[in-house]
This record gives sequence, C-alpha cells and structure tokens, in this order.
Amino acid sequence: MRRTRTALSLALFVSGLSLLDGCYTPVFSAASSPKTFTGTGGVSHSLDGVEVWTFGSPERPFQIIGWLYDERQNGAISTNTFELNIAEAAKKAGGNGVILLRSDTQLRYYNYNSLAVFRYLPFPKNR
Repeated sequence: MRRTRTALSLALFVSGLSLLDGCYTPVFSAASSPKTFTGTGGVSHSLDGVEVWTFGSPERPFQIIGWLYDERQNGAISTNTFELNIAEAAKKAGGNGVILLRSDTQLRYYNYNSLAVFRYLPFPKNR
C-alpha cells in the first residue's frame, strides 16, 4: 500500500512538472505604424491556418501588424507547443502568418524568439 502511494505521489509530481513546462504565452506588441512589404519567397509551412515563415517572406503584398516575443525553457512540451502557441497568438492578433526574425538559445535552458506578425493585402489592380 505504501509503495502504491509513493508511486502515485511521484507520478503526480512528474505530471505537474510537465504541465509547468508547457505553460508559455507569446507576448504580442502591435505596430504603431504598420509597414507594407512584398517578399521574395522562402520556406514556410501552414499550421492551424497560419503561415509560419522560417526563412524569407511571402511573395505577395503583406503588412507587418506587430511582433511576437516568446521566451520558454527548453523541454519536450515547450518545444512541441512553440509553433501552436505562436499560430494561436498570431490569429488572435488578426494576422495571417508570422515570420521568424530571431531564435536564440541561452545557457542551453531558455529559448528566446522574435517573430513578425503579418496580414495579407490584396494584390495591386495593375498586376
């Protein structure tokens, strides 16, 4: 009986730590005067309806509407939820996608990420 209680306590403790590992929220800062760009292409993928550009930028007109800053500990859950958290935050801000600007790991324990949040604009009529 005592072993069962000890094993159960240990399992609850470990699962509690796992939950803490995955509790990160990217912080959005709106652009004070959004700028319009047309990129040259690159590498992207779609996640939950949001484009995630890891290299380059979209080859169509877009507007930077703000930035996301994300800081999280290295860990299995935090690493696996990073892009989902970013996609959710970009949608909430009204964006169609994000462009990864910077990703640093410091002291092997923390990741610091900066991303631009963008919204697509209509193509020019004289195209």
